[in-house]
Amino acid sequence: MTKNILRIVGVFCILIVFAVFAYSAPTPLRLKMATAYSADAVETKGLYYFKDLVEERTEGKVIVEVYTNGVLGNEEQLATGIQMGTVDGIIIPSFKYSTYLPEMDFLNLPFLFSGEEHWRATILGPVGEKFVDLSYQRRGDLLLGFMTGGPRNIFSRKEIMGWAGFKGIKIRVMTVPSELSVWKALGVKPRAVANYDLTAALQTGLVDAAENNFLNIKRMKYYEPPSQYILRTEHQITPVLFLLGQTAYRKIPEEFRESVVACGGEAAMWQVDQSFEENKIVEKELINRYWVRVTELTYDEKIAWREKAASIHQRIAKSLGLKDTLKTVNSLVPPKPVDERSQKDKESKKERKEKHD
Repeated sequence: MTKNILRIVGVFCILIVFAVFAYSAPTPLRLKMATAYSADAVETKGLYYFKDLVEERTEGKVIVEVYTNGVLGNEEQLATGIQMGTVDGIIIPSFKYSTYLPEMDFLNLPFLFSGEEHWRATILGPVGEKFVDLSYQRRGDLLLGFMTGGPRNIFSRKEIMGWAGFKGIKIRVMTVPSELSVWKALGVKPRAVANYDLTAALQTGLVDAAENNFLNIKRMKYYEPPSQYILRTEHQITPVLFLLGQTAYRKIPEEFRESVVACGGEAAMWQVDQSFEENKIVEKELINRYWVRVTELTYDEKIAWREKAASIHQRIAKSLGLKDTLKTVNSLVPPKPVDERSQKDKESKKERKEKHD
């Protein structure tokens, strides 16, 4: 009798221990985050930072799995995937997402932004908020934040000296129709050349120039002869969208939803800072190590080039129903830097003095 009681008590204790263990160690939720960018791309770093933030702040109850190099599909397939729930979150260039949200084409217009400061004030401000709303209204996608590969600049076979040297050149650019219309309006000759053919096209003179950010110029070795000249125009800073699908959002436990969304915004902001900083570091490396000659447009030159594209900006903004958005973008153009104004004043005084003497 005593032995039977002991056996029952033993079995009961084992069941209690098992129940406690099972309760205290629930299976964590896993979120699939995917991109067509490579694992070492500056854009992808934002996803890894998001992973670290989420897993830390949920104490491992939400695990983020990052899939790169398009292993879960190309951009179009990933954009469909967050709707179907086969993937939970993605990062995608805004011009690729424009297939589903045409207004996104607006953010890719060359010479829309005058530089980093203008881009930040616009994308991370009221204009960015508008596109967050549009993404949710049209598709139910949660736009957690904007990332970027950094400013794009023009690299060429010969040094481009001012507007006169730019007009008429044959330049390889992306074949997005809205972007092509801006380049044509600027008086250049756009050319469609695949990435793997670009070096040969520059060597043979099929194109005189191309454009990209400093990170890709280094990675693809576009700094090698004959294209050792870079004009730092910062004519385009492509937004990369960090999107979370509705299906994914609903399966996140309510206690963690707000935290996961906040982690997305924080990761995007971190990635933007990282991207701009890495581009600046690589620019210095190209100059000091590879003897690349970088010419910078002055503030006045940037504004002048932007004004040459203004009529196309207006036409495209009108066609997309974004006339007011363009006005907001234009109102956020930063004033001329104090140091440039001071330098100009000094030069003017010097000229007046020389004339007087």
